[in-house]
Amino acid sequence: MAVVNYKTITNHPDYKKIQWSGLNSGDEGNVANFADFPDKTVQIEGTINDAVTLEGTNDSTFNVCTDSQGNQISLTSAGSRLVAENFEGIKPVVAAGTSSGVKITITMAK
Repeated sequence: MAVVNYKTITNHPDYKKIQWSGLNSGDEGNVANFADFPDKTVQIEGTINDAVTLEGTNDSTFNVCTDSQGNQISLTSAGSRLVAENFEGIKPVVAAGTSSGVKITITMAK
């Protein structure tokens, strides 16, 4: 299991885009703290044979984020979701199995 750092792709005062890339089964992303950008959309791409989950926290206990329909953001295939919560910190987690080269992109705005 590796902890993968995110890269900032777009850094504008009103919106940002960050990306974790190259995640494999059992990996997770380092925590991104962007509570001042409450509107977030996550996009997940790559060879996904296991669940890729977006988790968030306001302290040190992580919870699975939900989309605008109240469904947990835990995808087993490529896709995108609007993130309903505005946690202080968020991170992706790839379940153990056979996923490889997973890329998670979050676009956010004020």
